[in-house]
Parts: sequence; structure tokens; C-alpha cells
Amino acid sequence: MKSILDVEFLLAPRLPPRVLVYRMRTGLLRHEMERALRDLFEQEGRELYPCRPSMVGLASGGQALFDGVYLCDLSRETEQDLTPVVKALRDRETSYLAVFAPHGSRLFADKTWLGADGILLVEEPIVTSDDIPDAVWQFVVANCDLLPTATPVPKIVKERFTDQLGGGRLALPSLVQAFDAYVAQSFDQRSKEFVETTEQQEEVKERSLLADPLLDYLADPTLRDRANVLRGVDLRVRRGRSYESLIDDLHQLSANIALKICSGRAVSVDRFDFVLWIALLVAWTPSLRSVATEGHDGAIHPNEFLQIVDQLLRDFATRQTSDGRDRLAGVWDRIGDVSRAPRDDDQDELGLEQCLVELLGRQGTYEPEWVVRLRAIFCLDETQLLAASPTPSGSGHDEGRFSARLFDEIVGRDAAVAAVKERFGAARHTPLFIYGPDGVGKKTFARAYARAFMCTGRAEADYLSCGRCGVCMAFDNGVLGYVELDGAAHGSSLDSVRGWLRDMKYFRAFAERNAVILENPERAGGLIDTLLKTLEERHKATLFIACGREINSLRATGVSRSEVHRFARLSNADAESLVARFCSHYGQRLLPGPVLDLVLEKGGGLPRRLAEACANVCGGTVITAEDAGKVLGFGWIGGVIATWTSLLGATWTEPSTLISDHEGASLGVADQMRATLTHIAPGNVGREPALPSWRRHSRALTHLADEMAKRAASTGQSYDSLWGRLSAFWCLDHVDLVGQRQAFMETRRILRGNTQWAA
Repeated sequence: MKSILDVEFLLAPRLPPRVLVYRMRTGLLRHEMERALRDLFEQEGRELYPCRPSMVGLASGGQALFDGVYLCDLSRETEQDLTPVVKALRDRETSYLAVFAPHGSRLFADKTWLGADGILLVEEPIVTSDDIPDAVWQFVVANCDLLPTATPVPKIVKERFTDQLGGGRLALPSLVQAFDAYVAQSFDQRSKEFVETTEQQEEVKERSLLADPLLDYLADPTLRDRANVLRGVDLRVRRGRSYESLIDDLHQLSANIALKICSGRAVSVDRFDFVLWIALLVAWTPSLRSVATEGHDGAIHPNEFLQIVDQLLRDFATRQTSDGRDRLAGVWDRIGDVSRAPRDDDQDELGLEQCLVELLGRQGTYEPEWVVRLRAIFCLDETQLLAASPTPSGSGHDEGRFSARLFDEIVGRDAAVAAVKERFGAARHTPLFIYGPDGVGKKTFARAYARAFMCTGRAEADYLSCGRCGVCMAFDNGVLGYVELDGAAHGSSLDSVRGWLRDMKYFRAFAERNAVILENPERAGGLIDTLLKTLEERHKATLFIACGREINSLRATGVSRSEVHRFARLSNADAESLVARFCSHYGQRLLPGPVLDLVLEKGGGLPRRLAEACANVCGGTVITAEDAGKVLGFGWIGGVIATWTSLLGATWTEPSTLISDHEGASLGVADQMRATLTHIAPGNVGREPALPSWRRHSRALTHLADEMAKRAASTGQSYDSLWGRLSAFWCLDHVDLVGQRQAFMETRRILRGNTQWAA
């Protein structure tokens, strides 16, 4: 197996020996990669077709309907089973296959295919402005329109360019744009040479005179480093820099340090110290800008602006060395005012606050209370920004907004709630394993348990949290001793085991009780066994809850150490009760019967989906069942029935625009066609559809069945026979691969009674 960068591939496209795997980080070059592959294979007379993970074996094994090259883009798929993809990659007979996958895809967790012969692994690199890979540099130079073709670019140009950028991460388009600006300023079109101007040299020098002392001061706030920072600011004032630009410099230099911390690079500044600096800089920025707007007379003596910068630096030093619990005491009002103040998108403090959000998004197991409070102000619901596996946002509904906080609010889990009551009564909190489909309420139940377990204001045998103590008030924003872990993000490596145990040992010393919730335990391997064994040997005031999809998500040894509960989908009665609660948060007591039926169908007995459906219905202008059907994603039903009716007509002309997936539809076009066939099956003709979303179309379905009967009679077939042939064709696995045009043509051929349909 060979490995290259995506920019290397684009600079010199080549056919893969068997299979190409593209590991993307941002996906910025996804379309360019697809276009390059399409061009390469077209030279061999092959077309590029999309392919789902479940179809990879069929498509790449020579059994596909069309002889071509198949592209499986895992970033656009929701299928969880990647076994066919892994099997195809391992199979030496697989050829003419390309797989595009996100960097964190589970495909790369399976090492069995890595190293196989004939695979070309193309990777998207991490690009930082102070460490640009050679291949990326070549790509940037090659895509610069301001440079004549084949113009040599000396190595010193790259060094000068990166110095001018001043550090930090850049997306590839931004890097290309920055280089274009550099070329426009530094390249002499007459001599065809790069000429560094005196202003550029001075700019780099001045920036280093401010950046280096600032980093040293944040690491160890000494009097000497503070004087050096002020000297750097004063030098730039003397050179004619405006106060506004100096504020921007402080923001940019601080943002660069934040980017290095977030990317895991070694920085001499402690993370909490740097969070303190960013928060203070945000709080002091209005004072700095108020002075900047007054202008200055060009005097070389210390002025009011330098005095405020000096006060900011002194404030940081005092708070950084303070032993108090609240490092930001006295500035919370200013921080709150800044966080709520409206501003234009181009103001730099917005970028600085985003750096603060990213730093706070990396929640640790132990954090001071002032950091937790700061996260509550700036992050709100953005603490998941840097999560390894993003949660689908649906229609924008906040998943935890209306989640149950107390066990009395839990719906449909009577057996599990009763078991927890017994646990509190006996003061026995052994590990708990909850399994069930995604969105069924496992994590909500686990959080309610953890909240009650860690509550310091309840009686020992009480299973309900008090809602008044410090833990209850701050629980949603994170409290000491409570941690949520994700097996998909942390994996099952030995380093993860050691790191988690170290973290648990660390926060155990600071909290009276500790609770650990683990999601996706099937991805954590033997880590569960190690954690459970460690918990059994340690202090009893620790609660461990694992949440998985299947019973086998947890190994047998883990199951044997845990109390197990299965969460099934809610019954209609429980789901209706939950919908009433969700709707009450929007000021709506009851939903009309037809609308309620559609919400229950969309929810499918899953609390998360019910909450999303209620948000869609109650948060908009839904009045009728027709309106609800549209916002809930059932609007495709009428369209696909009309398509079938058109196909069954006596004359049919291939449409210039084929039908596409309707907005919000949970089914693809082929699945929509199959669903319609199911509702006009011989045994269903004349019956009212079971699903509420289809009942509104009963008359259209009856008309469609009549047209099917007429078509069967005109071709000498029975209704059952014609329906069976259509069903057999549309249920073939490869129908999704052939495309709508070919599928519709084959459908017309069947409807004409085995005679070849002429386009």
C-alpha cells in the first residue's frame, strides 16, 4: 500500500493499482479529487458511479449492472455497517473502487486492510502556516495566477512568507489567497524575481519583538518580560501604527497561541493560565478601544494606551498567582457585557471569543469553578464543538433542552426507575449498563441518575436530586467529579486506558462523589473491563454507567459486573404523554389528532426524534395535517404516487428532470418507489393504510391500484403477476446503482408486457 497527500495526487494524477482510499480532514479538495478520478478513468472508457457501503462488494466485484468505477463516499452516508467496505479492501480481486472517508471514520479503526497490496491511500494534511508541507507548498505555488508558468520560487520565499503569516492554522483556500497577496506585493513582474521590501522586513521584526515577550510573560509573568511587552507596543506606536491595529495584533498573537494549544502542539503556557489571559483580554478590550478612538498626538512618552496595556498585564500577573478560587472576581460583569454586546462580523474580538470557545470546548475531568462559569457564558450549547463524533442536529432542536432532570420525569422506564430507587435505598451503586437504539433516552436516564447520585442536598436514601445545591445548579454546565466519555472518540488503546484511569484518580481527590458515563462502549474494547475492575477496588462513592446500542456492545465480563437494562421504543401512550410535555414548553397544550398521529409516526417511539418533531411542528406555523406532513418530511409521498401514476399511463415521455430526494425525506428515491408498491400490494388494495402519513393519500392510492389493474388487463396479465414483477425488480439490491433513468425505462418495459420499451 502506498500513501501520498491529496495535493500530491492533484499535482500528478495517477491511476491506483486497485483501490483508492481518500482520508479527508476538511474535505476542501473533495470535488477536485472526484473530478481528477473521473478524468483519469474516462481516458480508459469508464464512468464514475456513486455507490453505497452495502453495495461495495457487488459493485467492485464485477457483478454491477454497468461496467465502470464506483465511488463510495462515507462522509455522505449514514450506514453504520462498514463490513462490506473492509472486506472489499482486503480482497485482492477488488478493483475499480474509490472510497472517500472522513479522518475519524470507523473505517480506519479496522487495521486489517491497512497494508494490503494495490491500495493507494491519499491523505489530507494538517496545514499550519509555520509548517507548510512541501507538497502543499508546491500546490499553493502552482495555483498562484500572479506567477508566470514555471517561475522558480526560492526557498527563502517560503520562509519569508511563513514569517509574514505569523503562525496559526489556515484552510488551503486561505493559504492560496494569502500567497497571492504576498506575490502581488513582493514579485517584480519586470525582473521576474521576488524582492522583499523594507516594510516587510520591519513588520516581521516588530511582530517578533511583541510576540516573543508576550509568550514568555504568559508562561512566567516577570517584571522584565512585562517591560519587553510594553517596549514592543511602544515601538509599534512610534512607527506610526494605530491603536486599533495594536489591539488587533494582541488579539491575533493570542489567537495564534490558542490555535497551537488546541492542535496539541507544545506551548510553555499553562492551559488555565491562557484561558485566564484570553478572558481578561476580552474584558479589557472595550477600555483599550475607547482610548484608541480618541487618537494620539504621536508623542514618544508613555501614553494612556500603554498605561491600560500595563494595567492589563499587571492584572493577569496578580490573578495568575492568586490562591483564590475565583480568578475572574470583579470582572464577571464586564465579561458578561462583552459576550452579550452586538458587533459586526469583522471585529477581531469575535475571533478571540471563538478561540476561547474552542479552549473551553476541551472540557477536562477537573476544572476550577471559574472555568465552568466561563464556559456557561461563552459556550452555551457549543461545548460539543470539538467532539470527535458530531451529533446530528436534525432541525436545529437542542437535544437536551427539554430532557428529564428527575426520575419522576422519566417516561416509560418504570422498571429501571424502580431498580434505581432500590439502589438508593440500599446505598449500593454498582455499575449499570443500558442498551437500546439511538435516541431512546439512555443518556437522559444516565444523567438523571448521575445528578441524583452526586447531589449534596438530598437525604441519603432519597433518589431525587434536590435542585438547590451547588451540584444541581451547575450540573448542566459541568461539575467536578462528573465526566462523560465516548468510546468512539478515545478508542481502546493502552494509552487511553492509562489516561482514563489517571483522570479518574485525579478528579477523585477533588470531589465527594464521582460519576462516569460511557457512550459507545463497543468501541472501547477491553477498556471497560479495566475500568470496572479498578472501580471495584477503589472508593465506593463512584458511579459507572455504560450506554450502548446492543447487548453485545459490552463484553461478557463487563456485563457480568453490571446491572443490565434494555430500553425499548416507547409505547404510543407513553410517547403521547411525552409529546404533550414537549409541546407545553412551546406554549401549546394539545395537538390536533391528525397532527399528533404524524408526530408519533415520525418519532417512532424514540424520545429524541419526538422532541425534534415537536420542535418542527410547534416552533413554526403548522396549522393543518398537510402543513405537519411537509415540515416532518412526509411531503414526498404525494410526489412519488404521482410518479407511479405517470409510469402507468398509456403514454409516457422521459422527463427532462428526474425526480430527486425531497427535502426532509428520510428515504431515497428507490425506497420511496418501493414503499408505494407496498401500499398497493394485492393484500393491501382497498384497505386503509396503517401509517398516518399515508392515510391522507388513500384516494390517490386507490386510483393508482385501479390504473395498475387496467395496465395488467391490457397486457394480458393478472394484477398479482404484474405487481410481483414490478416488486421483484424494484427490490433488487442494485437498483440504487443503475440510476433513475434506467430504472424507469425497465419499469416501462415491464408494464408493456415484456416488449422492449423504446425511448
